[in-house]
Amino acid sequence: STVGTTPALSVDENQLATFHAGVTLTGTTPTLTIGDAGAEDTKIVFDGNAQDFYIGLDDSADDLVIGVGSAVGTTPAIIVNESQQVGIGVAPTHNFNLQATSTVEARFRSTEGDCSLQISSDTDEGQNSELVFMSGTSGRGSIVYDHNPTRASQKMIFKTGDILVESMAIDGAGNVGIGTTSPNARLVVGGTEAADTTYLRLQNTPATAATHKVAMEFWGNEGTADASTFNMGRIYGEFDGS
Repeated sequence: STVGTTPALSVDENQLATFHAGVTLTGTTPTLTIGDAGAEDTKIVFDGNAQDFYIGLDDSADDLVIGVGSAVGTTPAIIVNESQQVGIGVAPTHNFNLQATSTVEARFRSTEGDCSLQISSDTDEGQNSELVFMSGTSGRGSIVYDHNPTRASQKMIFKTGDILVESMAIDGAGNVGIGTTSPNARLVVGGTEAADTTYLRLQNTPATAATHKVAMEFWGNEGTADASTFNMGRIYGEFDGS
C-alpha cells in the first residue's frame, strides 16, 4: 500500500516505461504492437549480463532481423525479408541462404532413429531434383534426378566439368552408363572421340616388381533355387616380373 514499494510499472521523465514484473496479454486475440507505422526501426532487446540479443524490424530494408547486440542490423544472425526468404549470416537471395566466413557445416542428427534429407519436386514429374556443387556463384558439378511418371524412364545423372559434361547416368532399371546417359545394359562405357581412346582400364600396381595379374571374371549360376554361382571364365593380363 506504500507508494514506490515493489512497483509493477514505472515511467520516468522521458516517458520511458519499465515493467518490474511479467506482462501477460489476455483476450480473444491478444496483440502487442511495437511501432506506430513510422519510418523507424523497432525492436525487442534482451538485455543480458555479458551479451545482448535483439529481434527487430530493419525498416530501411523491410527485414525482420535476429542478431547479437542491441542495435538493429548489428551482427545479424537470421534475416527474413518481405519475400519470406530466410538467410543465416547473410541477407537472403534465395528461399534459404546460409553463409559464414569460416567453415560452414550443417548437421541433421537423430539420436534414436533414422535421419534423412529429402529433395522434393512438383508431383507432375515435369521438374528435376538437383544437388549442385559450386565455387562461389559458379557451378562446377551436380547430381540431377530426372523425374518421370514411368519408372524405367527415370534416371540419375552425374555432371562434371562446370556442369557441362554428363559423366555418368543410372537409369530406372539400374543400368549404369559412363560417357552415355542412355545405357542399354548393366554397364555401358562409351564416348564419341574419333582418336584412339582408352575407355576402360583394369590396373594393379604392387609396390614391388613381382609377378602379378589383372583379371576380369565372369560368374553365373544354373538358374536353380539354391542360386549357387560359379566362375564361368576369365580374361587376364599377366606381368612376369621381368
